[in-house]
Amino acid sequence: MGITRTLLPRVRHGLSLLGALAAGMLWAAPPPTADQIAAARAYHESAGGQGLVILHDGQLIHESYANGGNANTQVLLASGTKGFTGLFGAMAAEDGLYRLDDPVAEVVPEWSSDPRRSRITWRHLLTMTSGLDDVKEQSSWESFLQAKAVADPGTLFDYGSAPNVFGAALQRKLGSEKVADYMQRRLFGPLGIQMSWRGNFSDGNPQLSGGAYVRTREWANLGEMVRLGGRWKGQTLISQDRLEQALTGTTPNPAYGLYWWLNREVPDSLAQTAPQFERHILGLIEAAFLPDDFAMAAGAYEQRLYVIPSLQLVVARNGPKSAGGRFDDVAFLSRLLPPVPPRNHTALYWAPLEPGWTLAVSHVGEQVFPVWMTYGEDGSPEWFSLESLKPDAQGVLRGDIVRWTGSPFAPGTGPVPPQRTPAVLGTVTLLFASNGDLEFGVKLGSEPVRTRKLVPFAIDAKPPTCVFTVGSRAGSGNLSGLWWNPEAPGWGVNVVHQGSRMFLAGYTYDGDGTPGWSVALLERQADGSYRGDMGRPVAGTPFNRTEGLAVTNFPLPLVGTMTLRPENGERVTMEIDAAGVLTSTPIRRFSGALPQTECTD
Repeated sequence: MGITRTLLPRVRHGLSLLGALAAGMLWAAPPPTADQIAAARAYHESAGGQGLVILHDGQLIHESYANGGNANTQVLLASGTKGFTGLFGAMAAEDGLYRLDDPVAEVVPEWSSDPRRSRITWRHLLTMTSGLDDVKEQSSWESFLQAKAVADPGTLFDYGSAPNVFGAALQRKLGSEKVADYMQRRLFGPLGIQMSWRGNFSDGNPQLSGGAYVRTREWANLGEMVRLGGRWKGQTLISQDRLEQALTGTTPNPAYGLYWWLNREVPDSLAQTAPQFERHILGLIEAAFLPDDFAMAAGAYEQRLYVIPSLQLVVARNGPKSAGGRFDDVAFLSRLLPPVPPRNHTALYWAPLEPGWTLAVSHVGEQVFPVWMTYGEDGSPEWFSLESLKPDAQGVLRGDIVRWTGSPFAPGTGPVPPQRTPAVLGTVTLLFASNGDLEFGVKLGSEPVRTRKLVPFAIDAKPPTCVFTVGSRAGSGNLSGLWWNPEAPGWGVNVVHQGSRMFLAGYTYDGDGTPGWSVALLERQADGSYRGDMGRPVAGTPFNRTEGLAVTNFPLPLVGTMTLRPENGERVTMEIDAAGVLTSTPIRRFSGALPQTECTD
């Protein structure tokens, strides 16, 4: 057929953090079943758990107390307190008190002459990357400001006393308003949280690293506000963009935002230098069932607040001071969470520094259908099918590059089934990253392996979000994905659809039967159709000779116009006007084994 089915390895699934909310989820994540909740609750209580609250899509679906806990008990959050503190850091930036990348020395002038401390920003303090020594047993906030710098800012993750350094600096910014009062006004009051600060410093200031006491149900309110992108009961407490910044990691520790733990890949060395990382998040990162948008506030005695927007789930869990480390996050969440589908890799991938070629991937069920549109050894536009892909132990897909020939495109009847070239042209590797990128490696003949990092192509700021669905796509308003005519296999059209525009990359055969391809950018018309010019490169740089520059000349020569007339989300009529000859052919969204692909912009 010119396209081959390829079995994918099991890959981690998840939208970008808060992406499920921003995308307006195509599917409603089912809540945990009664059996799953019962299993998670039994494990929680066997590990000394005192309070457990589970919210799904904002609705309370479980609340229970055991082992001496009750609904009115205010529980020590320990380092779970930092989840509040990090959000206040983001809120203060949104309120204009500072910019996250401003130097803190502006309000701590005693740092100004220090070559390291003078470069510490608010973001450094809020991500544990300030390079300050971890000072303990201090009597006041101001004493924390005497900490010495032991590393350059932004180079080292060191889980320590930074929240109280931040508190002292923030107090100088606030002036007469106390930090605790600011927190009450900005967050605790609106969320209905009756906060108790215990173990305060001698100057009366709260212990921002771990001194908060709250009820389990109220802690869940914080998680729900985060899940909703910063909104609570119709009020925006923090903008979604600012919240996204709070839930973004750093180079020293991608799995830690503004005092929130995240599900992100990290350097192997981090577990050796940060024991809290190994204790709190390492096992979760390695758990394949956990969505990428998972975020957690965590404290000693197994205090946990889990937020998973893609599953519409918030879980607050409290344990006693005597818990003794019996609770395991993976053991608990593996009992609670419903099955999560693998990530859908449907996209038109490209290298932004080398415009002029693309790798189209359609992902259906456990199979991918990759077509590489590039240039042959003589520089002529060609496309190749990537076949016999099999995953190795590291999840890298390895297979062959195959060239096809067929009959010239003839709308209405389409080309006859293509003929396969006897020889394999080379080998290929594909490694899909959890953030949506693709590492693409090619070896042609005796040439050395060449790799490129590819990203999904986007018409707007972000590419379409594609997920799996088992239902009909007839009602879908987004036409992204692979389209073909099953009555005339051997060619296809890959669509990126965002808003009123579509970008198309189609592959077929030239007059001499050799593979060729073209592209088009279409705009929505008043009658609901999409119309635009078709362009085709005349020649380009073969992949094994690219040097990080454009591989063909732009603008592309025009070869005609194309119109797509959607009948529904499954069927479209494609019209091509080339050299005054108008042709029309029906095409369908490509389908295969369930689940299918559905996208949204």
